[in-house]
Amino acid sequence: MKTKRIDLDHKPLRYIVSLFSTGVPTKQIYNPSERLYTPDYSEAGVPLTIRLEVRIQDPSSFINTSLVNKDLYDIAYYLNIEGTRTLLVSGGGKANIMLNNDDSKGTIQIVSNIIPVGKTASLELEAKYTDPRTLQVQSIRGSISLSCIGETIHETVLLDTASQRYDPFQYESANNQQPKTIKIKATHRFGAKVSDYDANKLKFIWKKMRDDNGTFSDVGSSDLDYDCSVSGNCGETITVDRSLMGENIILRCYALYSSDGNVSTKSIVATTPMQTVSFARVLPDYDYEAIDLIADISQSVYTLKPYMKVMTNKGTVSNANEILEMRWYVGSNTNSGNTLPSIEVGHGENAEIPCSYITDSNGMLVGYNVYDAGGLKALVDSDGAILVDSDGAILVG
Repeated sequence: MKTKRIDLDHKPLRYIVSLFSTGVPTKQIYNPSERLYTPDYSEAGVPLTIRLEVRIQDPSSFINTSLVNKDLYDIAYYLNIEGTRTLLVSGGGKANIMLNNDDSKGTIQIVSNIIPVGKTASLELEAKYTDPRTLQVQSIRGSISLSCIGETIHETVLLDTASQRYDPFQYESANNQQPKTIKIKATHRFGAKVSDYDANKLKFIWKKMRDDNGTFSDVGSSDLDYDCSVSGNCGETITVDRSLMGENIILRCYALYSSDGNVSTKSIVATTPMQTVSFARVLPDYDYEAIDLIADISQSVYTLKPYMKVMTNKGTVSNANEILEMRWYVGSNTNSGNTLPSIEVGHGENAEIPCSYITDSNGMLVGYNVYDAGGLKALVDSDGAILVDSDGAILVG
């Protein structure tokens, strides 16, 4: 008798592998200012749950199409970050893999923020399944993309005082005058969030433009910084005495920030947030007149004692003698016309003018002039050395 073996022709099974999130997004956003992830997989009740579904299709219809999760074994997941694969151990603090004998078998929960910010990552499945028709072991593979992007947040420095002109005049009404001393406070923002004044995380650096070369250097690094001083837990406040700043002062405020509390390791770079503030000494339009300058006097009067009154649209200036140069002159009148008086007889707000220049025929002319004396500056000697008093304080004038 002749025999011939007849076998069933089992065509290869088709495996449909699906990995999908059950609700929590696979895309995270990281906020570097607050060091927060959204969503935060490490929070209780908010893990990233990736459901696995493996279906088989038998082209020969020997096996009905169905889920075969419960028949999977040697289930493993890897985190692939730009080609580098790391095995995720169930219960190791990063992930939990369900191995119960039902259709949920192979589901993984990510319970840690394991995706590096800005990196391309994928979660890769490897498992085994035995074909019940042939008892051959089949490899099951699948993957799902994961991502974490850094939120683009701009750092900014804000100052509570804007650049402005400074009017050094003081007036009879205090409501019309500007304070000599002004405090400027800086704040740092990371996006919309105002940073706390934590000296471990935040540091402000104030720099002042130098008149001699136009460069900026740290406030306090020069003896000429008598017009400003820095204070505050993070150096956030600078106090400027505008009566001592000369004609102007230009300041820059830089903010160094470290979310991890290592601001001491930071230094100013091109991208460091910065804000500028300046004050310029500008006198308003003013007029002046001599008071008690009597036109007709008796022969018994030997000295005239007038004083200067300075006015602006804000009122009478009360400190004009500190801001302005005031000069008094006399001269003889002539028949040919008035000649400008040229003999200086007084200096300052009050004057004592001798009447000895008066002639019986032409009298005398009294002249007075007022001009800006300029802002206060440090006094120096002929060699350029700064002058100080007996206590070491810098002399200004």
